[in-house]
Amino acid sequence: MTPPFLMPRPNASSKALAQMSLVISSWLFVLALHSAHATYLQPIQEMWGFPYFPLKIDAWLLLLISTSAVALTLPRSLARPSSLVMFILYLIVFLPTMTITLAVHSQSVTKFGPSLGALTAGFLLINVLLQKARPRLILAQRGSPSSAQLLFLSVAFLALWAFIVISFKDVMTFATLDNVYGQREAGRSRNALEAYGQTYLAYVFSPALLAVGLVKRRLIWITAGALGFLTMYTITAERTIFLLPLVMVVAYKVMRMRAGHTALMSIVMVSLALLIHVSVQMIDQSPVFELISLYFVFRTFSIPGAMLWQYEEVFSEKTLTLWSNVKGFDWLVQTPLAFESDPKWPQLGRIVAERVLEKESNSNANLFVYDGLAAAGPVGILAICVVLGIWLSLVDRTTSRTGGQFACLVYIPVAFVLANGSIFSTLLSFGGLFWLVYFAASSYYHTTSRHQLHHKS
Repeated sequence: MTPPFLMPRPNASSKALAQMSLVISSWLFVLALHSAHATYLQPIQEMWGFPYFPLKIDAWLLLLISTSAVALTLPRSLARPSSLVMFILYLIVFLPTMTITLAVHSQSVTKFGPSLGALTAGFLLINVLLQKARPRLILAQRGSPSSAQLLFLSVAFLALWAFIVISFKDVMTFATLDNVYGQREAGRSRNALEAYGQTYLAYVFSPALLAVGLVKRRLIWITAGALGFLTMYTITAERTIFLLPLVMVVAYKVMRMRAGHTALMSIVMVSLALLIHVSVQMIDQSPVFELISLYFVFRTFSIPGAMLWQYEEVFSEKTLTLWSNVKGFDWLVQTPLAFESDPKWPQLGRIVAERVLEKESNSNANLFVYDGLAAAGPVGILAICVVLGIWLSLVDRTTSRTGGQFACLVYIPVAFVLANGSIFSTLLSFGGLFWLVYFAASSYYHTTSRHQLHHKS
């Protein structure tokens, strides 16, 4: 079988056709989610932030133009970690945010237009710059760790796994659907060591061993990675931890397919649009469709899409945080007066849930909203896009020699964290900086070894 990275390059007409397929599939996804907003989210889930107003012509134009523009700049290959990250963010954050935000207010373009415009401009900027500055990625090399690296990953995994099991053995259980939030509370970390242990086991070392097993095709490593995911799910009951192994396996299969990645991205979006539409329409016919609507339509796509308007209700002008909620920045920037006496500060998600939804919950938002909009409005969104673009360019450079399939796989959990959290937390607590250092060291060792061999010869 000819790997996709060795296939002939498509001509200009086929490239244009492939990009248009991304535009059309994006529109289908948007239409399916918009219909779900009107027929499912507003009637059933409105208390979680889903009022609905029919879109006016200006809202439709902004929605279709923005999605088309960003779709045309999406990467044509998923052979780089940055490409996978941007496609996941496009699918889980950009499309839902544009679709839902424009339907939650009668004057949505006037009220939210600047923020949505900044989000669109930011995605365009990142996609264009990454494509122009892309280094060559040797995907033909699987990029699996060396013996020394695999030993390090295995020892770290076993140490973390043992620590987490000993610390939480009394609360580990498979929570029912009615007790998910109760299980999360029971499995909450009690100190910084437990917090870092949980996140690194779930989002760094378990994915690492699963990725090793996939690229090496070794069942023992796949089983070890799955054990790590399973252990963390019995503690935190997070749906992301449950879905990550499946997403990684599917991504690995996609990277090895003969079909072009652009076509595969289009197929993914059309399939998701169909699943959204069918599950919402059949919700009263079967408990299966009810579960799909709840966990897939509502929680996976719609919740991230509803965050921009909710955060904009709380953070504007005098209440912008200017990143004072971030450790380090709080030494330089004063807490806004509106939050100085708030016991929930600096947990922005809990503040938003209380003030907008009037609930004791945690409205965690994606990096563009949590780190960008809340900090400095539309300008903050653009600033965070710049930070994301710089980080992704570093990711591509550090993985260009020794990354391959392994690098693409281990950065998938990082992308999902960014879709629901802060980029600062992602870098420190969920492996963003860890993998930069890991692959930079691997690239340095690879280059040094080649130079030594060259001199000896």
